[in-house]
Amino acid sequence: KIQISIVLPTPTVFESNQTIYNHGTPFLAISGEHFNKKRTELYFDPPLSEGDDFIMNVVSSSKIILTKQSTLNGNLLSWRTNNSPGPLKLKGINTGGGRVALNLS
Repeated sequence: KIQISIVLPTPTVFESNQTIYNHGTPFLAISGEHFNKKRTELYFDPPLSEGDDFIMNVVSSSKIILTKQSTLNGNLLSWRTNNSPGPLKLKGINTGGGRVALNLS
């Protein structure tokens, strides 16, 4: 037998209206289903970049923990790249099967 393809389940994210603070919330938990420990990409509005703005740890297929990066002097970066107050929206996720748009309010 030769394996031709692998069908990946579509990831889902559970909506949350939890208040986070630009500078006072060092961690952010994302809950859902079908997260992939080997490959998961998140797309935010305003844009954030893994490695530059946050570190991502896919804890399980149902939980992701994001940790804010800090500056060279130890100050935590903002959850918003423009450093202004406002919502941070998760707009999409890719767990290996292509980007899936999220229509969270």
